[in-house]
Amino acid sequence: MITFPLAPTSGWIVTGVATLVLAFACWREIRRPNRHRLAGRLLAVLGALTALLALLLRPALPQPRTPFDAILVTPHASPGVVDSLRQAHPRIAVFALDTFPGATLLPHLRYLVQQAPHVKHLYVVGDGLTAEDRTTADSLETTFLLNPLPSGLVRLALPEAVHQGDTLWIEGAFHHPDTTSTALLLAGPEGQLDSLSLTAPGVAEVALRTVVQNPGAFLYTLMTHDATGQADTLGQVPVQVLPRQPLRIVILNDFPQFETRYLKAWLAQDGHQVAVRTRISRDRFQREFLNRPQVALTSLSDALLAETDLVMLDGASLQALSGADRTRLRRAVQEDGLGVWVTMDDAAQRRRWPLDAFTLTRTRAETYTPAQTTALPRLPYAVSTDLGTYPLLPESASQAVAAYRYEGLGKVGVSLLTQTYPLLLEGHTEAYRMLHTRWVQALAKSPEARPQWDPAWAFVDQPVALTLRQALSDTVPVGRFSRHDAESTPFYLAQDPYLPDHWHGTLWPIMAGWHQLALAGDTLSQPCYVFPASAWSSLQRAQRIRSNERYTVQRQPAPPRPVVYQPEPIAPIWPFLVLLGCLTFLWLEPKLTAPARTPAARATQAHANA
Repeated sequence: MITFPLAPTSGWIVTGVATLVLAFACWREIRRPNRHRLAGRLLAVLGALTALLALLLRPALPQPRTPFDAILVTPHASPGVVDSLRQAHPRIAVFALDTFPGATLLPHLRYLVQQAPHVKHLYVVGDGLTAEDRTTADSLETTFLLNPLPSGLVRLALPEAVHQGDTLWIEGAFHHPDTTSTALLLAGPEGQLDSLSLTAPGVAEVALRTVVQNPGAFLYTLMTHDATGQADTLGQVPVQVLPRQPLRIVILNDFPQFETRYLKAWLAQDGHQVAVRTRISRDRFQREFLNRPQVALTSLSDALLAETDLVMLDGASLQALSGADRTRLRRAVQEDGLGVWVTMDDAAQRRRWPLDAFTLTRTRAETYTPAQTTALPRLPYAVSTDLGTYPLLPESASQAVAAYRYEGLGKVGVSLLTQTYPLLLEGHTEAYRMLHTRWVQALAKSPEARPQWDPAWAFVDQPVALTLRQALSDTVPVGRFSRHDAESTPFYLAQDPYLPDHWHGTLWPIMAGWHQLALAGDTLSQPCYVFPASAWSSLQRAQRIRSNERYTVQRQPAPPRPVVYQPEPIAPIWPFLVLLGCLTFLWLEPKLTAPARTPAARATQAHANA
């Protein structure tokens, strides 16, 4: 298709003028007395006018663009890798998302696809692409040449809110590239709180702890000391400490267990109110009450469940519940926010509520070792942490030994560990405390029916994906993000298509520090800390590298790239030669067709001239 570099209005004007000129020229030729070679002169007029327009307007014809390979340099790319690609592909183009010598700087990958859609193969070098750029890369044939993990912390779990007097655990993974001794330190408002030494090369699981004493929002600092004594601050960890509130817990057992014997003692020692019902024969139960007055435990009545924060039961007790008890328990979870914790002892129990909401995958593992302490027996299954399932004891990126899900206002959880008391028998009291504190805090009923925001890493000038969980409502919630010294910023939420009580939104923080997340018109808020853009550099790099590694495994092959055409102006020599030929014909034709003069005509002409 022929194109012209003219605006639509200018095109109509030129077309109109050319039509008038052509009509006038043709009219002159037709009116000429000598009509010899009239068709040829008309064609010459048309050709001359067309050639003149081609010289003035420079029309373009679509020509296929030659595909080419390109290198996309991402942050922290190795110059050696780029040079190797240049040597292997001498004509390769080099683009960069960050400053890099000899590369064309791009704002994002989408710009390259728009400006150069004929890229045949793209080599991504460095830490990899952002989530937005990975979406764009789906349409390209791409090879990733990613950096190895950087030295330092490569994984860190943001701790959830802890209660006053509980142990705060800060867990993650540290990449130690050599055999030199490095100390990892945890410091808080009181000074240095905990430390550990790293000597073996590789990625090591790390865990630091401290007992929190005062409620409020605090920042704890992680640092390293090398063998020379040089200190390096890795970053700060925000922690919210809540006032201690004893929980009301009901434990149901289908038979006496050592597990319950140690668990109820620990819960009571931690200040919680515990009621235990244990079956000792077909129709007989043993009842125990610790830190609370006696209540009726014959059935799970509405009155009992209304005064309970967490129900803990084994799989056999779950199977033995009557239909009425099961209905009341489910209603209390969905409408009142009750928490339910089930310890499975048989894989067949997963077919009943609430276990039917979890996806179990069979494994060969028969034990689980928390915090490198004691191997605990487990069912040979793993809980898949798919959509809506949150790990409590993660075993891999997609599986866990213990996990929970939201159901209505409450939560239901499952554990595949059949025994945890061996930790106490072998002196690992803190590991036992950490294990059960995590379960109890995650599942217990919240003291207030408040919206809950999932904690997420938030950095200045980077998009932050947030998830809101709240009771079903007819109104669309609007989020509010604010600092204590600035006005709040509203942001909008979209409902999850599969989980109707989940809403998703995105924030772009512009200031570092403590912020508050809340719903518009609501006085209840949740603290959220925003890190400076340069904070936790090794952690940000590791997250980006690993997300790109997962993307390379999961991505589908790119579809074939269509042939891209580009308008190429016609060379002016050709319309010039046509114009020259047509004008020459129009000039010569009258001379070739003029009639010969007679002597009388010549005499008459001479007399007229005299």
